[in-house]
Amino acid sequence: MAVYDADGGVVGVAPRGVVYQDGLWHASTGVLVLRGTEAGGAGGAGKQSGDGERIYLHRRSPDKLIFAGCYDCWAGGVLGPGETPDAAAARELDEELGVRDVPLRRIDRFSYDDGTLRYHVFLYEVRWDGPVRHQPEEVVWGGWVTVRELRDVLADPARRSPRTGGSGSIGGWQVSRREMGVQDVERSYRSATELVEAMAGGEVSAVELAEEAIARIERHDPTLNAVCVPDFERALDSARAADAARAAGDSRPLLGVPMTVKESFHMAGLPTTWGIPEFADFVPDADAVAVDRVKAAGAVVLGKTNVPVVLGDFQSYNAIYGTTRNPWDPERSPGGSSGGSAAALAAGYGALSLGSDIGGSLRNPAHYCGVHAHKPSLGLLPLRGHTAPGLPTLPAESDLAVIGPMARTAADLALLLDVLAGPDELGEGTAYRLALPATGNRELADHRVLVVDAHPLVPVAASVRAAIDRFTEALTKAGARVERQSPLLPDQADAARVYARLLMSTLGARFPGEVFEASLAAAARLDPADTSLGAERTRGIVLSHRDWIAADTRRAVLRQQWGELFTEFDVVVCPVMPTTAFPHDHSPMGGRRISIDAPTTTTSTSWRSRAWRPSPVSRPPRSPSGCPTTGCRSGCRPSARCTATAPRSGSPSW
Repeated sequence: MAVYDADGGVVGVAPRGVVYQDGLWHASTGVLVLRGTEAGGAGGAGKQSGDGERIYLHRRSPDKLIFAGCYDCWAGGVLGPGETPDAAAARELDEELGVRDVPLRRIDRFSYDDGTLRYHVFLYEVRWDGPVRHQPEEVVWGGWVTVRELRDVLADPARRSPRTGGSGSIGGWQVSRREMGVQDVERSYRSATELVEAMAGGEVSAVELAEEAIARIERHDPTLNAVCVPDFERALDSARAADAARAAGDSRPLLGVPMTVKESFHMAGLPTTWGIPEFADFVPDADAVAVDRVKAAGAVVLGKTNVPVVLGDFQSYNAIYGTTRNPWDPERSPGGSSGGSAAALAAGYGALSLGSDIGGSLRNPAHYCGVHAHKPSLGLLPLRGHTAPGLPTLPAESDLAVIGPMARTAADLALLLDVLAGPDELGEGTAYRLALPATGNRELADHRVLVVDAHPLVPVAASVRAAIDRFTEALTKAGARVERQSPLLPDQADAARVYARLLMSTLGARFPGEVFEASLAAAARLDPADTSLGAERTRGIVLSHRDWIAADTRRAVLRQQWGELFTEFDVVVCPVMPTTAFPHDHSPMGGRRISIDAPTTTTSTSWRSRAWRPSPVSRPPRSPSGCPTTGCRSGCRPSARCTATAPRSGSPSW
C-alpha cells in the first residue's frame, strides 16, 4: 500500500499484517491515538510499535471542526490504493466522525521521525456544525492541545499518552478523569438492568460507572447543556457507598445505577427553580418523595436536568440555565418540559431519569430524543416534592399532572416504575397499598393492536405516518392482530376539547390576576359556536366550578368508552407529536408555528389528550435527517408495567 506525502507524492510502502489495538480517545484535547502492532503474536500481542501511529485532532467550535489525519509509512489500512491524504481525510470524516460531503481545507502539515517510523500529519479545517458520532474509545483530558504541542508530544516518546489506568500529561495538560476504553462507552448506553448485572458480576464498579458518566457529561454538556445542576461529588460518595453495600451482600434494584433527575424535583441542597429567575436561589431542605425512593433503591444521582420556564414549553430553555440542545441535532429542540432528562438519556448520561407530565412533558421529549418514557395513571406515583418554588410541599395530587420514569429501554421503565409506585406515606399511604393487576408475559403475537395515525383536529407529517406504517408492518409480521379502525374508538375531537378545558383550568388557577382578568374578558367575547381548541383553552382558564364538573363528567364518560375499547384491544398505537424535533424557536409562544408538510401549520397537538390512560412512548427509528421519526405512543390498560417496546436504533451522534 502506498503512503503519500502532503503533496501527494509516494513516500513509502506500508507492510501488510498490521492491526490497531489499545486505542485511546482524548476527548477534551481532541487527540485519538491508536497503537499498532504486528499481527500474529500470541493473544494478539505482537511487536509494540509505540504510541502515535494514527492521530486525529478533533476540536469543535461554533462554526468549524478541526481534524488532523496522521498517516505513517507502515500502518496498513490508513490510505486506500491510489488514495491521497485529502481523499483519505474526507473518508475518515465520513466513516469515523459521521461528517459527509463537507469541504476540507488543509491548514497545516508536518512530519517527524521517532527513529523507527516516519509520520506524516495533515491538519484540516472543516466548516461544519453538526453532531459527531462518538468514538468507540475515549479518555478525558483537560484543555486543548495546539499544533505545536501535538508536534512536541509526537516527537517525544516520554510525553506520549499513558496506557489505560496510568497517569501522565499531553501538551502540558494533566489527566482529569479516568481513561476509558471500548467497553466503557458501550456501558454508557447499556440499560439499568444490564448495569446491575455487570456490577453484580464484578465486571464494573458503581464508582467506575459514575466516573464514566461524569466524564461523558463534562465532555458533551458544553454543547448539549442537559445537566443544569451537577451534583458530582455527592454522586461519587453515593457510588462508593453502593460498592460497599454490594460487597456486603446488598442487592437493591438500582444499587449503583447512575441517573439524572428533572430540575423540577426537590433535592436537598440543590436549587429548584422551574426556570423562574425570581427563584434562582431557592434551595429546598428535603428531597421529593420520588427522589428519596430512587436513592433508597441505591441509585446514584448525577444531577438535575434542564427545563423550560414553569415547565411550560415543548422546548427546554430559561434565563437561569440557558438552552438545552437535542443530541441528534443540536440545532433542534430536545422537547419539553422534561427535555433535559431526555437529552441526557440520549447522550448516555446515566441509564435512567425522572420526569413529569401534564401536557406531554414526558412523551414529547422522549419522542424528540429517541428514548422511552411512561406517563402513568393519575395517583400511581407520589407528587410530593415535585413542587414549584414558593408553594407548600404537600401530599396532594394535581389534576392531570403526574411524574414518571424515563429510560432507554422499556424494561427499565418497568424497573423504575416499580421503585416509584405506591401512595405517599403522608397521604393516602396511611390507608392504601399498591396492588395493581399483573400484565402477563404474553408473546407479541398474542397482542391485539389498534393503530390510529390520524386526528380530526391535528394533521400529521408524512414522515411520522410512514414510521407508524413501518412499525405496524413489523407488528403484523410478528403475528400481532393489527386493526386500523374500531367503532369503539371514542370521539377524538370531543376528547381534545374536554382535555383543553381541564388542562387550562388546572394551569390557569395559578395565573397572575391580570392574566386571569384578561382571559375572562377574552372568554366573554367568544362565539358560543366556536369550539376550536384555542377557544376551549381560553374558556378553560376561567372555567366555573359548575362547568368544571360538567367537563369532568364528560371525561368520565370518555374514560369508560376507552375501557370498553380495551376489552377488544391490548394497545392503541398513535403518534406522540405531528412532526420530528423542530429547530429552536424562542419567539413569543403565541406566534410560533410548526410546519407540517408545508404549507399546513399548527401551534399544538391533541395526540396528548387521547385516553387519560397510561401512555408509554417507545424508542423510535431514525428519520433520514438523523432525528428520531416518531415515538409510537401507546395507550393501554392501567397496570404497574405498561411498557411499549420497539427495536433499538443506536445512539445519537455522541
